Amino acid sequence: MLLAGQKPALVLEKETNTFAKRHHIRIWRQSGTFDGMPVWIGAGTHDIGIDFSRKERTFSHSVDGDIDQERAKIENDLIFAGDVAAAGMVDRAAAPRSFQNATGDHLETDGAIAVLRLRPIAPFARTAAQSDQ
Repeated sequence: MLLAGQKPALVLEKETNTFAKRHHIRIWRQSGTFDGMPVWIGAGTHDIGIDFSRKERTFSHSVDGDIDQERAKIENDLIFAGDVAAAGMVDRAAAPRSFQNATGDHLETDGAIAVLRLRPIAPFARTAAQSDQ
C-alpha cells in the first residue's frame, strides 16, 4: 500500500493466532506539524483470509469489507491503552463510500476519518532497584 507514491514509515500487525487473519496498520509521516506536533496518518485493514492471485502467482490476504469497523478498533485500542489525549471524527464528503481495493475486495465506509491527538511518550523511568546498581 502506497500513499502519494510513498511506502509507509511504519507497518504494524496484531496477530489473531492464525496466518490467515490479522489486524494490519500502515503509518506515514506527513510534512509539517499541527500545534507543534508531528502529523502521522494511517490506514488499517482487518485481514480475514488468504486468496491466491493467478495473475500475480502469489498469495495475498482478503480484507473485511467493513473498513469503518477496523478504524473503530484501532481508535478504541489506543484509547484503552491510555495513549489518546483527544479524539474526533471528520467527515470527508468527497470520499467514495463503496469501492474495491487493488486485490478486488469490495469495501464500504461512512467516509469519515478518525483524528487522534496522542499523549506524549513519557521518558523511561529507572526503578529504585536499577538506581542502586
